[in-house]
Amino acid sequence: MPLDPQAQKIIDALAALNLPPVEDSTPEEARESMRSRTAALGPFEDVAAVTDHRVPVKNGEITVRVYSPGGKGPQPALVFFHGGGWVIGDLYTHDGICRSITNAAACVVASVDYRLAPELKYPVAAEDSYAGYAWVLANAGKLGIDARRVAVGGDSAGGNLAAAVSLMARDRGTPVPIQQTLIYPVTNHSLDTPSYRENATGFLLTRDAMRWFWNHYLASEGQGKEPYASPLLAKSPKGRDLIVLPQKSGMAYALDPDKDGALVWQYRIGQGSGLGGQWGAATDGQNAYFGVADFLTQNPGGMHAVNLDTGQRAWYTPPQPKLCDAAGRACSAAQGAAVTVIPGAVLATSHDGGLRAYATKDGSIIWQFDTNRDFDTVNGVTAKGGSMDGPGPVVVGGMVYVNSGYGGLVGRPGNVLLAFGIE
Repeated sequence: MPLDPQAQKIIDALAALNLPPVEDSTPEEARESMRSRTAALGPFEDVAAVTDHRVPVKNGEITVRVYSPGGKGPQPALVFFHGGGWVIGDLYTHDGICRSITNAAACVVASVDYRLAPELKYPVAAEDSYAGYAWVLANAGKLGIDARRVAVGGDSAGGNLAAAVSLMARDRGTPVPIQQTLIYPVTNHSLDTPSYRENATGFLLTRDAMRWFWNHYLASEGQGKEPYASPLLAKSPKGRDLIVLPQKSGMAYALDPDKDGALVWQYRIGQGSGLGGQWGAATDGQNAYFGVADFLTQNPGGMHAVNLDTGQRAWYTPPQPKLCDAAGRACSAAQGAAVTVIPGAVLATSHDGGLRAYATKDGSIIWQFDTNRDFDTVNGVTAKGGSMDGPGPVVVGGMVYVNSGYGGLVGRPGNVLLAFGIE
């Protein structure tokens, strides 16, 4: 398959420089080669403010460079980890992209200058990266950052570190990132996959170059099987994967994919029927969350949280009072759409037009909004909300988007797309 013309131009331009293969270089030579090419990427964008902070880590200190977009805070943030195979790259080589992200996303960017291999081998880069992420959370108020909206991201080896930091946060009880932005990340140590063999040469980063990077990063071959080095190999906190399947029957099942789908646990969500049970679950790695439909019952709706490891109820929130007065399914508290989970909250919609945020810790309702009304829209026409069914809430860039107005199942039709701030 031919490359995209833009990608081919980049490869051709770099080939014209006649640079020695990285695997024939020393780490110092490779670092200087990358830095010497960085200036050609400019000019870099101006941002409102750039500050460097020294952050203590095990046996030393690292720098976290914070780029601010200006404007009123607190603002969302991206904790960024640069690429370079854990061996090359630094704050300078990725200064331009951090500035561009700051302006384009209108968010704070905190670039973590983790220590490099081979001078300091795995897991130092991963531990430094986690320390930088934890420092940002701990100092969010001073930095003008909304601690509830902190994402991680990076390119190549930086994407690997972003995924590793997310796993560390999960395993160590630190608030997990609201999002991972992984730009062509390295997720597995294996160099013998079909894609590695088929694309070993001719596409800028070669298989031999990746072997050079890995050999410098790892202290031993066996470390490549650890999830903080190869995030693709990560399992659930109890060391296994689960497939969680809710049904219209009112039952939810957890199956073990490593044991031919053997049943791990089952849990009754609701009474079930053709219009009952659950229509889409979500998980935060600790619990699975199920909104209840059960349209045809006397008391539809409600929300369950089920512990992923045990299959036992973590909490249950009963159906809420209907937000409309009509009789029948057109005014039902049934939650017939998939739910969405973000750090600290489960978002769910209902057939009566309600959008609710449930606290993941105990199921209490943080806030709710009745969409069953008329709205003045950004394009100057009046739109009407109504029932919500089918697609669940979508979270992008710190905003919640829902489509209100569903005329099926004797629902309340409408035609409006609504956007909400998460807070």
